[in-house]
Amino acid sequence: MSFRFCYRENAAIPRLAWCASITKGNDTVVVEHGPWVERATTFFVEGAWLGDFCKGKLRDSEVLLGSGGTLNSSEVFFFPATYPTERLHSVCNGNTLYISNSFCYLLEVSSLQLLDDYGFYETDFFSILRGHNKAVTSVPLDRKHRVTLHYHDGIAIDRDLTQRRIPRPAPPVFTNYTGYIDYLTEIIHAIYDNATDTARAIRYTPLSSLSTGYDSPACTALAKSIGCTEAITFIDSRHGHMEDATDIAKALEVTLLPVKREAYFELHQYPEAEFLATGNGGDDVVYAPLSTTLEKRLFIKGDFGDGLWNVTTKNVDNHRYGRSTTGGLGGSMSEFRLRVGFLNLPIPLLTMYRRPELNKISLSNEMSKFRLGGWYDRPIPRRMAEEAGVPRQAFGTIKKAVTQPMWIAGNIPALFTETSWDDFLRFRESKIRFGPHGRDTARRMVEEVRVRLFRKIRYGTLGWYLSKTRLRSVIEMFNLDVPRPGSGTRSGREYSLVFHWAIEKTRKRYASTGLKMISHSD
Repeated sequence: MSFRFCYRENAAIPRLAWCASITKGNDTVVVEHGPWVERATTFFVEGAWLGDFCKGKLRDSEVLLGSGGTLNSSEVFFFPATYPTERLHSVCNGNTLYISNSFCYLLEVSSLQLLDDYGFYETDFFSILRGHNKAVTSVPLDRKHRVTLHYHDGIAIDRDLTQRRIPRPAPPVFTNYTGYIDYLTEIIHAIYDNATDTARAIRYTPLSSLSTGYDSPACTALAKSIGCTEAITFIDSRHGHMEDATDIAKALEVTLLPVKREAYFELHQYPEAEFLATGNGGDDVVYAPLSTTLEKRLFIKGDFGDGLWNVTTKNVDNHRYGRSTTGGLGGSMSEFRLRVGFLNLPIPLLTMYRRPELNKISLSNEMSKFRLGGWYDRPIPRRMAEEAGVPRQAFGTIKKAVTQPMWIAGNIPALFTETSWDDFLRFRESKIRFGPHGRDTARRMVEEVRVRLFRKIRYGTLGWYLSKTRLRSVIEMFNLDVPRPGSGTRSGREYSLVFHWAIEKTRKRYASTGLKMISHSD
């Protein structure tokens, strides 16, 4: 007998969500899915990759946007996005294994719950910022279960539910700017061809984001080659600076779609919840008002541009696995993306494991006229934008940010709508009143020290002093400069249930699942 997929469409769940159920010794893999998931006899997918869509060879592609699965006679394969902002989740309960592209979906299907007294879920999810090779790979649930987190590489599962890792093909080594840009252009065109294939039920058209920073003008310049004519732009930033990307848009011949970064305060139904439920900080809640705009879009962004393209004279070999010192990399968009129905194309993240080589290119003689000096210097995206016609003075002069970092903000209530915060307070009161909360005091104290060090290194003078000494390598070795959420600290204990609240709100959208276990032996 050979494995086969049995598809069950559920129009009541998010459009791009899916969950597969595999029972030990059974050849039928049941896949429940939202209405926009693409299905074929030997594969299913909510995403785009390099290659002919109809052949469904997800395994052979070095880039996959979204996620999906394939099979052969003896194994079934599941693949997460190749960039670390999204992941797959699996749990084994008795003789059945469940795997899904949504953490909330998996919880609802398996009838499992978060541990009320475990305050480190966000800390565990944030560990991906140390690089996918150093990330926490499982988190605890009730009844002594653990959810396994799958990043980057594929998973093969046989009839005995034995799992093995499927390494992803690696991008080539880059030795010069032209070779790098040619590769990115080729990749973007291949993804676009796949995402718009006529055999698809749902096709995705390009839409970019645009600001006056470095990364989005460069990515928009590349996206022009696949017919991108529109770009979302936030008209204000986190630090009070007003954004005006008009000159950049004019040079790149794109139409701007303006939005205020705090427009989500005007929304109802707890807009923060689906972003916080990813465990990746909730930064991307500013995109919540754009749900209609993003439908059926290939959304081109500059996530990780600061980590990949910023020039440095220091050793960056330990950045080989996508290590980030800047934040969530757009990682809190996954539940929002599955509900709305769009694909993320974070161009810098496509080559995140080539940081050392790209830094050498940035420091090479061929890039000298595009190096401006100072801490905010990214010659690769500057050259990309300037050679596309963007004036030098129009971008890359002041570091701005539009996302909402709820994971580190000192005044978290001010980042919530009034309705959401009041609801959270009621939720927290019920949890504290009727059950234990806040175990692992020792770990909380350790996290307190690490978070305080991170803030002093990132936002204070400590980072500057350390950069002048040999201690900088020690800081990087122990990842003290990598962001850590305050919810895992002793002082942030009162906010550690925000994630639990967000999960409770978001998992309700999966309540209609037909895979939900009525009873199951452990």
